[in-house]
Amino acid sequence: MLNHKHNMQHIRFICTLLSLCFIIGCNAQKQTQAYDWQAYKYAFMHNDGTIVDDANQHVRHTEAQGIGMLLAVVNQDKPSFLKIWKWTKEKLQIRKDDNLFSWQWREQKPHVPDLNNASDGDILIAWALLRAAHEWQDVLLQKEATKIMRDIKQQLIVKHAGYTLLLPGQFGFQKTHDVQVNLSYWVFPALYAFQDAEPQDPIWSELITSGLRLLEYAKFGAWKMPPDWLSVGTTQLHIAQGFPRHFGLDAVRIPLYLAWAGHGQHSAAQRANNFWQTFSGKGAYPDWLLLDDTTVHLAESVEGVKAIAALTHAAIQTPYESQPMFPNPIQKKIQYYHASLILLSQLAWQEIPKE
Repeated sequence: MLNHKHNMQHIRFICTLLSLCFIIGCNAQKQTQAYDWQAYKYAFMHNDGTIVDDANQHVRHTEAQGIGMLLAVVNQDKPSFLKIWKWTKEKLQIRKDDNLFSWQWREQKPHVPDLNNASDGDILIAWALLRAAHEWQDVLLQKEATKIMRDIKQQLIVKHAGYTLLLPGQFGFQKTHDVQVNLSYWVFPALYAFQDAEPQDPIWSELITSGLRLLEYAKFGAWKMPPDWLSVGTTQLHIAQGFPRHFGLDAVRIPLYLAWAGHGQHSAAQRANNFWQTFSGKGAYPDWLLLDDTTVHLAESVEGVKAIAALTHAAIQTPYESQPMFPNPIQKKIQYYHASLILLSQLAWQEIPKE
């Protein structure tokens, strides 16, 4: 009886200790996340509410604005969120017939040379608005998100060859017999959030299912990897003409969004993990893979890709591993895109369904 009592006390002590460690770990993680967000803002956010792509002629685009809004919500930084959203709404939500966004704003005139949208940017912005509406109980932000979601459905989702497809932009991607898509624009955790917000509409579920199916079949080259740009024909899938035949800095986001949505063991994520694990040593790392042969281009400053690789490797484990070793997102000379991928990978790891 004494041994049983002693064992129960020991078990309670261990559980209490583990709980304290979990709380301390979560608090430390939140403090690190908050610090990284402040550093990210200092590096890439201007006073007018723009997130600047410093490696791309300092353009402002909807992808960056959406990422900035999303990170602001997660860090409960309402002033920054509203500043980013205000600029985005005023300068990019300028199309006459819908609530989608012109994809790019340049410093030189004309500031908006192309009214076409980019669907990943639209999705990220709508998702950030949904999360902000929930976080701050704001009905107006909810309405803004709903209007964007409505126009994504009306303008950007098409049925073709048995798939429900997401157009990368409203114009220019529907060919005579093919539809060109970018599989990294399927932001799966956002699409699940849209499905939860509109459970009566089956279109989001259909879009998710088609994206997951396409990723099963879109495998090219020796490593069987998805391309940055895919052409969905009436009977076959092809690497899209007119684009580099790469698994590159677009497609690297596919395993990120799969893992984030709880699909870390999808075959596309496993294939990416097999590829990246080949380059697990220090030094240069792949930023693109040529899908016609085995050519791999290596670079030294692709910390965002390393972050996704770390997330992907951890997410395919059963049970999940401990915290992945993410690169430092605030090191000197890191570019906007790679800093963003690191912060998104960290967020994804926190939010992966781990039941």
